[in-house]
Amino acid sequence: MRNVTGDEAVFARNHRPYLDHAVVKANLDPRTLVTFRSSQEWKSAQVLLEQQGELPIYFAMVGGGPEILYRAW
Repeated sequence: MRNVTGDEAVFARNHRPYLDHAVVKANLDPRTLVTFRSSQEWKSAQVLLEQQGELPIYFAMVGGGPEILYRAW
């Protein structure tokens, strides 16, 4: 996915309870890494992380349409 600045980004969906839990953890310490389980590896995201060092991730809720609810790095 490309964001408005032309930089690479990742779009992901997750269930609301998992996203809310990640927000609570991030609000306690923004440097905390939150791992979401997935049945697929994010190969393209891994390559971009190696190239760019950090990568924005835009999250929408499963079943909630295309609206972006959260942004993370």
